[in-house]
Amino acid sequence: MTFFRSVFFAFAALFAALACPASASAQGEDDLLPVDKAFVVEAKALNRETIRLEWKITPHYYLYRDRIKVSSPDTGVSLATHALPAGEKKHDEYLGDVEVYHQNFTSTQSLTVPAAATEVNLAVRYQGCHEVDPKICFPPHTTKLVVALPAPDAGGDNAAAGAGPAPASSFPSDAALIGANAGPLPVDKAFTFEAIATGPGELLARFTMPKGYYLYRDKTQFDSPDAKLAAPVWPAGKQHKDANFGDTTVYFDQVEIPIGITLANASAKALRLNAHFQGCLEGSVCYPLTTRGIDVQLPAAGAVASAASNALRMWLRTTSALSSDFTSAA
Repeated sequence: MTFFRSVFFAFAALFAALACPASASAQGEDDLLPVDKAFVVEAKALNRETIRLEWKITPHYYLYRDRIKVSSPDTGVSLATHALPAGEKKHDEYLGDVEVYHQNFTSTQSLTVPAAATEVNLAVRYQGCHEVDPKICFPPHTTKLVVALPAPDAGGDNAAAGAGPAPASSFPSDAALIGANAGPLPVDKAFTFEAIATGPGELLARFTMPKGYYLYRDKTQFDSPDAKLAAPVWPAGKQHKDANFGDTTVYFDQVEIPIGITLANASAKALRLNAHFQGCLEGSVCYPLTTRGIDVQLPAAGAVASAASNALRMWLRTTSALSSDFTSAA
């Protein structure tokens, strides 16, 4: 009975504090706020396919990343990816290893709406805690938002200054947009991926980005179903203070990465190389994690040196952005 009595009084104290936010906040800045004041979320349509959510978190509170869910009661509205930035790693005594947010952040919700829709209703469910005395965790809370939509073909403000990370599923796909001031490029135009065999045991992978786009090093990985890959040999990148990932290494313009390989079949004439990568347009949007695969032709065993050398020379002629170190090595 002593245990149940303790639990009862603990819950009674929690709900009493939540029921009297005005008197609690008057006692000091560390006292409890109502949940919708501790965690404020607002929404704006970037276009008819993307909603930007702005999250504001009061100091001494934190929000669980995996407890954030978005839904819509509207008929004909279909929600796709909700893109959230990485959170801070934390070991929670109740939930184990989790990710949380202490600072303000931005997320984006992809969706499909009926052609005649002028607004969309969202139900944003979340849960968080107060991390100083009194240390409590709020029950899950749902905030209802009504978001006005731009007219069809009216566009959005994805490229506006200060826009947060937005998924690229609705980006323009017309190649004519390259170099035009028409918003972010589709991911395959923003990050061109190529690779070539430079010898019997090595590939050279290359990413090329237009001006202003950058690639994350620690978000880029390679694999192949046809070969065992050694660790990529990354050149020195640029240190970048990122709003989502903190201090990280990125590459602008172009980067070339040698990758050692051990073929599963020594007589193979080609192999499949998959790249998993992520990058951003500086000051604008961040693309979701993307996977792209290409087939790399391998030189014949009897003509390894000459074939690889000729292929490499032809490939190098396609770019004017080679580093002096790589040119010397080639």
